Amino acid sequence: MNRRQLILGAALASLSISPRDRSNRAIPIVIVLTGPQLERRVVLRDVKENEAFVLSLVRGAVHADTVGRRAIDVSMFYARSVVWTNRTADSIPLELADLRSRFYPARGGSPAFLLPRSSISMTQMPPAVVSDAGLQVLARHGIPAGP
Repeated sequence: MNRRQLILGAALASLSISPRDRSNRAIPIVIVLTGPQLERRVVLRDVKENEAFVLSLVRGAVHADTVGRRAIDVSMFYARSVVWTNRTADSIPLELADLRSRFYPARGGSPAFLLPRSSISMTQMPPAVVSDAGLQVLARHGIPAGP
């Protein structure tokens, strides 16, 4: 198993650990959000904010209804990707992210959720609801959380 696979495994495991157990949670150093509804790339570099976002995820608590919903691409870079953290937002190569996801803002009665996929195998993983703490992090950076 190579180093990238080990880090990705830790990242994927972080989405399944209880929110109360912070000690084993992998926290991305950089989170980059992109999409046609955003004027520019949004880069989250504050580890405390990134931790709040990751800890806000509640896995498996939602039916991933994506029909007619516009998504925002989310790229997460963990410790091995530290080389990218000092680059400008437009120069971070998203294809090298450790974890890629799509964020779907809330719509109607459906909550906002994240649909992660493995960067290595591109395997879709179970959706995770983004709870209020995570939506607050996104709102501070101008990311729409709903209609």
